[in-house]
Amino acid sequence: MIRGDEFCLTGSILESQYLRDGHGYNNSTGNLWIKMLKMSGVEALPLSCHSEYTNAYIVAKSGNARLIAGNCTDEWGFGYKALRKAVLMRPFDDYYEEVLKIIEDKGFVISPKFKFSQPAKMLTSTSKSAVSTLTKTTSQSIQNLKDFEPHSLLPWAFKYHPDNFVLLDWPETILNTIHNSQRNFGIRPMDEDDIVVLKSYGHEQFLLDNYSDDFISSTKVISHTHLLKMIN
Repeated sequence: MIRGDEFCLTGSILESQYLRDGHGYNNSTGNLWIKMLKMSGVEALPLSCHSEYTNAYIVAKSGNARLIAGNCTDEWGFGYKALRKAVLMRPFDDYYEEVLKIIEDKGFVISPKFKFSQPAKMLTSTSKSAVSTLTKTTSQSIQNLKDFEPHSLLPWAFKYHPDNFVLLDWPETILNTIHNSQRNFGIRPMDEDDIVVLKSYGHEQFLLDNYSDDFISSTKVISHTHLLKMIN
C-alpha cells in the first residue's frame, strides 16, 4: 500500500457483494479493503466487482496467470484457499493439474458438505471452473464440483452489475480501463432479467429446485460425533 503503485489488481467475491441479505444486493462501497486502497491512492482494477471465476478468466486471458496466481501455495500455503485458486485456474492451464495433485496429496479436497465452511466457499465459481475443465484431470475436488453443475449455470453469476461501477464513483480513466477489459474478454453486464433472478436467489430454494432429494441429502452436514472425531 505504501510503495506508490498506481493500480492494484484485486478481486471481489460476487456473492458477498450482492447476497449479504439473502435477497437483494449491495455494492462494495462499504468494503474496508476497497476503502484502504482508496486511502492509499491506489485504485482497484479491472478484476474488482467480478466473480472469482471471472477473475481467473481475466488473469488467464491476460497472460499473467503464472505471474499473479503462480502455484498458489507460494502465497497461501497448503490449504483450501490455495486449492480453490488452483481449481479456478485449472481450465485455462494444465500446469495447475500438478498443483492440484500436490495440494490434494496433503489431504485437502473440496467436498461441499458444509454450507458455510472453507471447502464450500465460492461454490458457484469453483463449479464453473470444474465444469469448464475439459482436459483429463485426476483432481478429486474437480470431480466433486462437477456434480454442482446447476450452480455453474446461474445466468447472473459471471456477469457484472453495471450500477456497481457507477456507485463506486471511480474516475473515468479507471472505468474506461475496466470496461475495455470487459469488452476484450467478452464479460457482459447483467440485464434486467439477470438482476431479477439475482435478487430472488436463495441458496436453499435453489438446491430444492435444481437437485434431487438424494443428492441434497448427500451434501448434508455430517454428524456432530463424526465431526469431533475429524477435528481430534
